[in-house]
Amino acid sequence: MIIFLSVLTFFLFFLKGIVLLDPDFGWHLRLGEIITSSGIPVTDPLSYTMPSFSYIDIQWLTNVFFKIFYPSVGIQGLSLVYSVVALLTLFLVLKNKDKKQLFWEVPTVLSVAILFGYFGVRPQVSSWLLWAIFLAIVLNEERWKKWRYLLPGLVVLWVNLHGSFALSIVTLLILTAVRLWQRKLKLDLILVLIVSILASFINPYGPRIWHEVWLQVSDASLRWKILEWQPAFFSFNLPFISFLAISLTLVWINRKRFRLEELVLFAFFLFQGLGSVRHVPLWVILSLPMTIAAFTYTLDRVKKIRFAKERFRKLYRYALYGSLVIALSQFILGFNGAKVLSEGEFYPREAVVFLEKNLPSGQIFSEYGWGG
Repeated sequence: MIIFLSVLTFFLFFLKGIVLLDPDFGWHLRLGEIITSSGIPVTDPLSYTMPSFSYIDIQWLTNVFFKIFYPSVGIQGLSLVYSVVALLTLFLVLKNKDKKQLFWEVPTVLSVAILFGYFGVRPQVSSWLLWAIFLAIVLNEERWKKWRYLLPGLVVLWVNLHGSFALSIVTLLILTAVRLWQRKLKLDLILVLIVSILASFINPYGPRIWHEVWLQVSDASLRWKILEWQPAFFSFNLPFISFLAISLTLVWINRKRFRLEELVLFAFFLFQGLGSVRHVPLWVILSLPMTIAAFTYTLDRVKKIRFAKERFRKLYRYALYGSLVIALSQFILGFNGAKVLSEGEFYPREAVVFLEKNLPSGQIFSEYGWGG
């Protein structure tokens, strides 16, 4: 089943990436052109009314990637790349589960449906894979001992690809605080934290990039006016609601089986996801292995009760059928939404053709949602 699910996931993600033309893609591409021709901008190159406004491109390397590869591979090639990235993310997350944990289908199907809703040729998708790699190291004792000193290098790559690099530092700070509270703090964690913070300065803007991260996190206008920054309760997302109910219930029931640091991270990033829908995929990636484990822990709790094991498996089978129906509905809605934002439906295609032939001098006003 896992092979079938992987192939189906890749196909669905790839197809959506082709259909959906993300409103931000145009200006990502334009910034890539500006960077490769004129250097990395330090003032706003897109808004002619404020050309001296201080500007930090928190995904400059991704924009350059778009500029280099889009002309040769098109949106189909970029969709192929990001579909592979999404699939690798799921592979790494599922690899974190114990081999003895057999009840992975329901949470995984719901997680795929959730991620599908946020998928596209977007810089955020690369952060899913980097986040999964980071968690695979910091939350696994064996991998931590082997790979912990490579984390600052991961931060260097991340800070130049997308502003979500801050997740790594915040997570290390949380782990440091929890282990200090438990009196289990070791020197290697402190060292990795300090070097990772310094590594985040290795970008064209240096430490100033943290100022941009803070501005975006604290900007109330983003929180309430931009759809992907709005709180999760502003939108109805059945796969997320279903996964949230299952995950919260099972993790809470089996909370004593999890480490304190796992529970703190679970709660912290859940709060972030509820506060802004763009953070929902990050919580799902973190919570999926815990939710799979919680299913097995729940069976361990009830299997001593007569007939409970059989009833649990029967209930799980019905839950799987339900999750497949929910996922199918999400795929249909997702494709319909992607068609609305396709090049032929949403954007002023004929106007662009006209402007290419009759380009006036000076600036041209463009609606924000049309991107570049």
